[in-house]
Amino acid sequence: MKKIITTALIATAFLTTNTSAFDFETTSLTSIQPIVISENVDTKLNDSKNKYEIIIRNNIIESDYEYNNVNYYTTKIKTENLVIPEEVSKKATNIYFLVEEGQSRIYYAKGIMDMAESSIDEVKKEYNYKKVDFNKSQKEYIFNNKDLVKDFWNWKYSNVQITLMADFWEGKTLALSNTSYVSIWNKLNTLDNLKNSKDSNNYFFGYYNTQELEKYLEKYSEKLTRSEYKKVLSKAESKIKSWLEDNEKIKEKILKSINNESDFNKHVEKYTLYKETNNLLSSLSRSILNQIQSVRAFDAIDSILR
Repeated sequence: MKKIITTALIATAFLTTNTSAFDFETTSLTSIQPIVISENVDTKLNDSKNKYEIIIRNNIIESDYEYNNVNYYTTKIKTENLVIPEEVSKKATNIYFLVEEGQSRIYYAKGIMDMAESSIDEVKKEYNYKKVDFNKSQKEYIFNNKDLVKDFWNWKYSNVQITLMADFWEGKTLALSNTSYVSIWNKLNTLDNLKNSKDSNNYFFGYYNTQELEKYLEKYSEKLTRSEYKKVLSKAESKIKSWLEDNEKIKEKILKSINNESDFNKHVEKYTLYKETNNLLSSLSRSILNQIQSVRAFDAIDSILR
């Protein structure tokens, strides 16, 4: 009978000279499958298995959120605490980062790394995933996002999964770390994050009390007949719709003007004005539409009661 163990326990399979005792299953390109081993394992293997399970379980790839939140063209991960057992290093034919596009999961980074001497690391594309060379002396990696994400130039938010992997003989593969889920923001996200980082307390332009706005409109309506009020509301809604369309054109122009990382800071002020204008006009539009609906209801009630 065979016993399935997790990939964290698999490392010891490569640390024994008696490799014939193991029966390895194949591994798919985009997911790491459990490896099956025989129950006939000696005490030495069990001791090694317990030792390296802890090491691999504590190999944490961290997304540098502070860096990634305000950079669009590149992404950084921190790998300062990765430990590769010496026996694994000797037996493996290749140790690398496997990068795959995937669903987002919440993952909390710990601390911030110094960016002083960082370099851009090459991503090798292979079929439906990418491989990045692992350097045990390197404590962080910065990637070009166009290499990580297939449709990066579509400006869409996406995620990648990054796992430290080891290849062995006959195509056998072993996960040597957790899988880190790294967010790659679109241009709007990056502008938002930059805006908030420059003035983290400036949130009051993002919210308008529509009930208070409607109270103001109702007070204004006291000067008019209902028919006049409907015309005023309809004209105001058309005007706001036109302004919102013009404001969206400003946003598109800002996005098209960003062609490198330094362009983001140049456009934060314009983007802030766009965002605040959009929030205000959208709130006014909701208030006016609510009033238009109320007036329509009043007309219906009047026709019923007549």
